[in-house]
Parts: sequence; C-alpha cells; structure tokens
Amino acid sequence: MQKKFNNEEELAAYFQNYLESKGFDCYPEVVFDIFSGRPDIVAVKNNKIYVFECKMNFGLNVVTQTFRWFNRYKPSYGFPDYIYAVTPYKKSASRRNELLDSVMKQNGIGHIMVGDPRVGRAKMFDGSTHFYEKDIHSVLDAKPQRKGQEYGKVLIEQLYDDMKDANAGTTGTEIMTPFKRTMNRVKEIMQDGVARTPKDMLPLIEKIGGHHYSSNSSFYSQVRKLYHLADLKVVQKDGKIHYERRT
Repeated sequence: MQKKFNNEEELAAYFQNYLESKGFDCYPEVVFDIFSGRPDIVAVKNNKIYVFECKMNFGLNVVTQTFRWFNRYKPSYGFPDYIYAVTPYKKSASRRNELLDSVMKQNGIGHIMVGDPRVGRAKMFDGSTHFYEKDIHSVLDAKPQRKGQEYGKVLIEQLYDDMKDANAGTTGTEIMTPFKRTMNRVKEIMQDGVARTPKDMLPLIEKIGGHHYSSNSSFYSQVRKLYHLADLKVVQKDGKIHYERRT
C-alpha cells in the first residue's frame, strides 16, 4: 500500500527516520552563516555530508532548491558531498521532465522517491534496474561532488548537536540559528548571577564554543543592544554598565 503524506513536514520526518535508522546523524532545517536558505535535512555518515531537499512534488521548485549550492555561493565556505531532491512516490514519475533530469544529471544531483508501494526491485522508465529498501527508492543516484570532497569537512565543522532539535520541512521558531546559539551561551555563562561586562563574558563564551559574530567588537555591541534576549538586566558596578541574570 502506498504511503500517503499530508505535507512536507510529514514527508521529511518519515525520510529522516529512515536515514537515522541507517546510521546517519541528521540536522533538520540547518542555518549556515554563509548560505541563503535552510536545507531541509543535512545528514552525516562516514565523514560524508549529504543535503536533502524535500518537496511534495517533483518539479522546478525542488530542483531550484538543490541548485542553490551551485549558484552565487563560494564552495570554500563548505560544500556537500551529495545533494538529493526527495519527493513522495507517484505513478506519473515514469513521465519525467527531461530538462530537469538533464540539469540534475549534469550537476550530479540525485532524486529519491518515498512511499513506493513496490518491493524488491523495479524496472524504471529508462530500462535500468534500481534496487531499493522498503519504500525508499533512488530514482536518480547522486554523484559525489568534487567540491564536496574538498570542502565537505568545512560544512561538517559548522554542525552542532543543538541543530538536531528542529523539525524538517517547517518554518517554525524552534529552528536553531547562530544568533540563538550565541544567546543561549550567554545565558549559560550568566547563570551564576555574577555581573559582567560583554568583555568579561568573552573568555567564558570562548570556552563553550565562542560566538558567531565576525569580530569580538560586534559581539560586545550586540550584547549591549540585545541583552534582554539572554534574560539579562543592566546594573551599575564600579561606575560601569554591567549585565547580570534577570531573576
């Protein structure tokens, strides 16, 4: 029986569960400092990084999303080893868009269908035989990205465990961003109730991962402007403005 998905979030969650069952570490809706947009699922296995963009229909929209890595982006900032579009299974997949297929093949982008009711193996429209497990079917296999071989580790270094807490396919406020991570670290170091200046905070922040700003002066400035987002209040100490945990 064909698996039905009501929306992109259900599709992404189902596919993420499959990836995790295969030993992938998954990071949904990842926000990278240097990449416009959020990949639905970033997954890591055997020191290789995979990007999956999930959409309810296969078409220009999802292909455009996968193609963002090739357009107006510096690979030295980090590049995935493999890039895939992920869509629900549809019988009409045998009538594929030749132009989109050509673009994907030329750039090594893969396509996975989820919810395929068939088992074992299937003859595809091009006459080839694709083996697949359960209802996860690779219609078009992704090729290793040359840029990923060189810069994949750069992306992996930007992944943190707290990024695993979001839900793929959503646009909610639960998504972890570099700014939120910095504010959470400020909250963490200020739990002891000690009043500090932003400059006093810096060594403590650096011990637990640092901040995301391009310079320390930017960090100081943003703490002064947005201290309330870290549950801090302003206090006077030794004639200077300090910040301490709001009780």
